[in-house]
Amino acid sequence: MKIVMVADQYPPVVGGAERQAQKLSRALAARGNEVVVLTGRWERSMRPVDHEGGVTVERLSTLCSMGGIRGLRKYGRDWFGASL
Repeated sequence: MKIVMVADQYPPVVGGAERQAQKLSRALAARGNEVVVLTGRWERSMRPVDHEGGVTVERLSTLCSMGGIRGLRKYGRDWFGASL
């Protein structure tokens, strides 16, 4: 089965919801499913595509820094949603 999970944040950005998404995606992959996680690329240092634990993590565009202009990050989730 092919499964797509959408989470605006995913490890290495960590919190409770992010850890649960990671555990669930890995468990689904361990059962033989093809799992792709669509998440935001909140830092430029993050790679656009990662493969970890049988899961493909695709990091989509966000307003991560916008040239150092303060206050634009709050629009990052809107940009992430539009990139889906």
